[in-house]
Amino acid sequence: MANSKVALLRRVRVDGGWRYYPVAYPANGKVKPEVVIVAGKEVKHPTGYYALRYYQGTKIIFEPLKHTSAPEAESKRKVKEARMSALVVASKAGIDIT
Repeated sequence: MANSKVALLRRVRVDGGWRYYPVAYPANGKVKPEVVIVAGKEVKHPTGYYALRYYQGTKIIFEPLKHTSAPEAESKRKVKEARMSALVVASKAGIDIT
């Protein structure tokens, strides 16, 4: 469990169905509401919801954050990343946290 990175994505409806795209961050580090990065460009998608993406071992996990605003989603991402980081440090120190 060496990976403690958590990505904030937005699941949006496009012509081909539902897709995950990374959210857009301006220079101030906050999340731009309803804006995602598609092919390197910022695109506004009002229909959709935020989700967290992280790994448990080799398994990828998508955790939906339905009915969550952009600041709340970023806050949840930071908390999840801090918890995963603490688990990595604890396991390196030989402490078993279950």
